[in-house]
Amino acid sequence: MSDEALIAGYLRGDASALAVLWTRYDGFVYGIARSVTRRHEVAEDIRQEVFITLMGRIDTLECHAKFAAWLRTVTYNACKTWLRGRRPGMPLDDLDERHVPRADPAAGALENGETHTALRRAVDRLDLDHRQVVELYYYEGYSVAKVAEMLDIAETTVKWRLHKARESLRRLQSLYT
Repeated sequence: MSDEALIAGYLRGDASALAVLWTRYDGFVYGIARSVTRRHEVAEDIRQEVFITLMGRIDTLECHAKFAAWLRTVTYNACKTWLRGRRPGMPLDDLDERHVPRADPAAGALENGETHTALRRAVDRLDLDHRQVVELYYYEGYSVAKVAEMLDIAETTVKWRLHKARESLRRLQSLYT
């Protein structure tokens, strides 16, 4: 079923339509929240907040065909609210690194793990626009076309942001080598 049909069904009282819609976009919302906040627990909280907002405000959505764009905006707004309210000057060392693969010294992977951690921290230093495309393209494995669709930007913009992000990462690398 299309998003439009599911929204119409929910507005007519079919609660299962909302469940289907939420299941469809749950990973999308979490991915944005995780990318922006860099914290699993916060992304989980934002995911729940967005779901509550979805339930309470979906009837205000004028064009049901633009549901994904609306949901993305709601998610980014929730993330911005969290960013405004968090402690100032949070050191990068405090960031949640559970998703960074751990090195296995016995297998000779210690250097690779350190390189990966350094790269992860460098990506965290990118501005939000560049970090989002890097996260979605390299870490989440989405295609350029899917990233463009998710962020509601042109594919050429995604490619340009990836290019600029790689340049920034190279500059950061040259500072530390």
